[in-house]
Amino acid sequence: MRPMIDARRPARAWQHAGETGPPVDLYETSEAVIVRLAVPGADGASLSLTIEDEHVRLRGESTPPGAKWGDRTLVHWQEIPYGRCERTVPLPRPVGKDAAKATYRNGVLEILLPKRQTQTSRTVQIDIT
Repeated sequence: MRPMIDARRPARAWQHAGETGPPVDLYETSEAVIVRLAVPGADGASLSLTIEDEHVRLRGESTPPGAKWGDRTLVHWQEIPYGRCERTVPLPRPVGKDAAKATYRNGVLEILLPKRQTQTSRTVQIDIT
């Protein structure tokens, strides 16, 4: 007989899965940089997003579905990692942090980061004394 697995202690967590965090897709359009992270089992309240000049950092926690079915659940197969996770995604170019929008739907967090307009050149007057 197989031993029962305590649903409060996930059988497979991000660290044990050999992962650094949720899988990421990174896209770029003419107007924006788009970051998509797969975080199955999380709810929006458990996710924390920090946007810096050079990267986006996600911290969060997802709960295995067996946890809602009682204190003890017999897990026959589990490949989806659960538990605490953190992922830092480097951005390919400067973005407008203040105009960023994030949505979490069907286990996927999508972050839309409008590109920041940068000046191509700047003229500076130099006083010669």
